Amino acid sequence: MKRTSLFYLIIISSLMIGTISCTIGGEVIVSPSDNIDIERYGSLLMTTSAAETAGYSVAGRVQIMKSNINENYYLEFNEDFSLMNSSMASFSAEIFLSASETAITAPMTNLGSLSSKSGHQSYQIANANDIDTASHVLIVVGSDIIAYSELMNLDDISTDGTLIYKGTFVNYAYSVSGDMELRLDSNGIYSLELLSNFSMNSAPGVFLYLTKDAGSVSPTANDVEITTTKLTSYTGPQSFPIPEGTNVFLYGYVLVHCKPFNFPLGKAELEEP
Repeated sequence: MKRTSLFYLIIISSLMIGTISCTIGGEVIVSPSDNIDIERYGSLLMTTSAAETAGYSVAGRVQIMKSNINENYYLEFNEDFSLMNSSMASFSAEIFLSASETAITAPMTNLGSLSSKSGHQSYQIANANDIDTASHVLIVVGSDIIAYSELMNLDDISTDGTLIYKGTFVNYAYSVSGDMELRLDSNGIYSLELLSNFSMNSAPGVFLYLTKDAGSVSPTANDVEITTTKLTSYTGPQSFPIPEGTNVFLYGYVLVHCKPFNFPLGKAELEEP
């Protein structure tokens, strides 16, 4: 399902998300998360109408981070990033920081060629001043802007009961249905809210997970177990805190899973409100 509204990223202070492995200009680096600060946040990448006509599609999220080890700044594409062309023709793309979503205009910065058309990767921003003057990230093929993402400042975002994501469950088994929301409260705590229309048939050992993979039917080591104990209610509103330190913006789905039999029951895609 295509996401078209702005993706607002909200962090109170520096973000700690385990060990981060990034590709920078083709070179893989690994940095401890407690030495990474998030400086600017981006919306979901939007495909321009002209690019869609030409067969391009893009998905994923971006952010600007600072390494406290070497004081360098990087533009980071998250793991859900992908750029494709339906014609399967070979193409190369460049990345720009720009003051506009519709034109490569000054002030602008060329961060170089996209090293991979999918997955987690980062590109160094040599001049820190470029971060303050840029309002958008652009992906350009030839002279055409294929995709863009608006950059957000932390000061522009409220943390008082903010709705981050919403979603509707798709049933795999046991009649899972209803809606969910992922929220951030005024204390900086994220929670998963099952809404009043949530329901499913009684099943053994039901747990909820945050997962990155649209095709995932079983949780992996990279997923986050939201519920510390099995569900005790199969209908109506319920709230579950997200484990502390989880970077919720790296995940795209909530998985309802039967742990004893390792069987998927349902899934909701995390969409922007």
